[in-house]
Amino acid sequence: MTGLGPAAEMGARALAAAVALGLASTACGSSSDGGTATVGTASTAESSSPTSESGTASTGTAGSGSQGSSSPGSGGAAPSTTGTTSAPAAQSGLAVGPDGLQFLDGARSTLLPFGSGRDEVVTALEAVLGTSPTATPSSPECGNQADEQLRWPGQLAIDIRDDQMISWQLDRGSPLTTVSGAGLGSTRAEVESAIVIQVDETSLGTELATEGSGEGGGMGGLLTGPEDNATVTELWAGEICAFR
Repeated sequence: MTGLGPAAEMGARALAAAVALGLASTACGSSSDGGTATVGTASTAESSSPTSESGTASTGTAGSGSQGSSSPGSGGAAPSTTGTTSAPAAQSGLAVGPDGLQFLDGARSTLLPFGSGRDEVVTALEAVLGTSPTATPSSPECGNQADEQLRWPGQLAIDIRDDQMISWQLDRGSPLTTVSGAGLGSTRAEVESAIVIQVDETSLGTELATEGSGEGGGMGGLLTGPEDNATVTELWAGEICAFR
């Protein structure tokens, strides 16, 4: 589309996606995670649990010790007041979350949860991102974790099993964030100002995890280190395959 700035274009695409989906939009209220917008469709506190290490490929959720899905920022921790800054909140377009994907249009949001049909998810993401995905079979090492992975380069990948979305993972360099603004490049301090996380040293590296109420459990990710200024390098939610 022409004549629109990037933010307006993304917002228009998100609205088109919501219309295409035919899902009901829900109003967003102000949050307790530093004044960022929160979505009323999935508001649970984010905390985390330790990650297990078995040295083998495993599937599961971050909240249960493997990589997985998280809960949204409206139930997150109160912002720190000791020199930390908050990540900018997502305002329009697409946001990732503990229970699936959020399509944002200003103060309104539509949730496309894990378990949604493949075609419905692809239609919505194509409307927002403006491109079609590349499809690859699931890795044999992951067993029956997924049937295929759909990837939008530079944005995100989603795993499909039994024709349903079971996870998302941000792609390298992705600008996508949670509704509260946590994403790749966010510092540990910024993430902790919006949501409650636990950080542990695991076989994957410095791993962050949250606990959620969604089917996937909790959001997970990796940091460059344990320091407050360490940055997020990977972020995921849902049922994914992790080599431990």
